[in-house]
Amino acid sequence: MQIYLFHQYYDDGVMHYMRLQPDHETQTFFDRYRLSARQSQGVYALHYFGPGTPQSFAQSLNHLLDDRPLVFNLISSNDNFAIITDLPVNWCGQLQYSSKNVASKPEPSKSQQQSSGQTQVIELVMQLQPRTIALSSVVGQIVIFPQDLLTDQRKMHQPSFAIKMKARLTHWHYYVVNRSQLKPARLEISNAQGIVFEVPKQVTLTNGEQALLFSSGEHCFALSETVKAPFNLVSLMPDDPEQALHPGSNVKQLITGLPIPKTDLLSIEMHDGHQYVYSPMYVYL
Repeated sequence: MQIYLFHQYYDDGVMHYMRLQPDHETQTFFDRYRLSARQSQGVYALHYFGPGTPQSFAQSLNHLLDDRPLVFNLISSNDNFAIITDLPVNWCGQLQYSSKNVASKPEPSKSQQQSSGQTQVIELVMQLQPRTIALSSVVGQIVIFPQDLLTDQRKMHQPSFAIKMKARLTHWHYYVVNRSQLKPARLEISNAQGIVFEVPKQVTLTNGEQALLFSSGEHCFALSETVKAPFNLVSLMPDDPEQALHPGSNVKQLITGLPIPKTDLLSIEMHDGHQYVYSPMYVYL
């Protein structure tokens, strides 16, 4: 059996700073029946080294476990896990993944149906549960029922379970503070994909400085390690009829590749009774 951990936030798509740990009863069972776990980044693999065949052992699991499932704690060493993950901002429970609650399973081919060693990837669906584990490092549990290791014909199908977490979506706010002698005609924030931030508004920061607030408006972006299409701060010069022959000549790049949101900072406001979640970023000229 293998359990794969994926997270949209990370560039490689694999979840970092997360490990699985069997709960006490499950670990005791592993020790008794010679089950050994191997764990690397994003993958938890369970191996059987007992005297019988894996298939016969899997068929007897219900009896050996007294109808209890295998339970694994999800332990995160990332303090900002709740920020980068698509979770309710005011939620403080724990995650639950169960082999009884899965996304639609792929239909096996005829050759797989005839095979006793077929491999199948099953995606477990995230459920939000009240917190039952006091340890803050435990963000959730994975529950695997032994009957889900077998096919309808009670053959071992060597399943691979997958957990896929989405990254949090936020609006982006850039606060541009001009501490230089530059007097740009008109500032704009945009990227190569043609996304343009709203016209800036003059605001006063908490330290009393004046700034231009650029908002992404209706656009939301998934938090990520790096941004594939970064935003740039440009100065737009006044229109000149002669510049029509030279497209883009009225655009001056001021900052290429603006900063991306920090994972330890999230701001929330109420707009028309709804939560508006945004990532504030500060840019100084």
